[in-house]
Amino acid sequence: MRAGVRFVVVAALVVGAGCYSDAPPELPESPKDSIPLPPGHGDISRKAFATPLPLADAETILRETTLFEVGGMPPKRQVQAFNVVYEQPDAVARFQAIGRTAGPAGRLYALAGLALLDPMAGRALAESLSTSAERITFMDSDVAFTRSIRDLAGIVETSDMGTRFRHQRDEIDRYFAGKQE
Repeated sequence: MRAGVRFVVVAALVVGAGCYSDAPPELPESPKDSIPLPPGHGDISRKAFATPLPLADAETILRETTLFEVGGMPPKRQVQAFNVVYEQPDAVARFQAIGRTAGPAGRLYALAGLALLDPMAGRALAESLSTSAERITFMDSDVAFTRSIRDLAGIVETSDMGTRFRHQRDEIDRYFAGKQE
C-alpha cells in the first residue's frame, strides 16, 4: 500500500472516531396526522359494551354501524348484535324496523335476518337495496373493501349470510365475554 493511501485511511478512522457519541441519534418526529386510521375506526362497533350484549345496545349497533363486517378475524360486534336481535320473539318486527331506520350497513344485517325469518319481507328489503349504488366499507375478516350496497345485498342473499351469522354466535359471545375492559 502506498503511503498516501495509508494516510487517507488513518485520517478517516481518526475523524470517524472523533464523531462518535453515546447519545442516540435524533430522529425526526413523525407527524401524527399522516398515519392513516384503520378502516372502521370510530364506528360504534368498536366501542365497549356490556356482556352479555343488551338488546337495546344490539339494536343501536345495527342501526348506527357504517361497516358491513363478516368473518372471524376478529369476531364482529355487528354479528353479535344480529344474533341478539335474532333471538327475540319479535325478531321479524325488529329487523323490519332496522331495515327502515338503519344506515346501509344495518339494513344489510336486517336483510340477513329477514331472509331467514320472513323470506317475503327479506325479498322486499333486498329489492329496495338492489337499486343502491352507494358504496360502504365491507370487511371480510381483517381485509377491507369498498362495495356497493347493491352488490352486498346480492352477497347476503346468495351466500345465506344469516345462517353463517347464526353459526358464529357462541364463538363470538365467548370472544366478547373474554374481552371485558
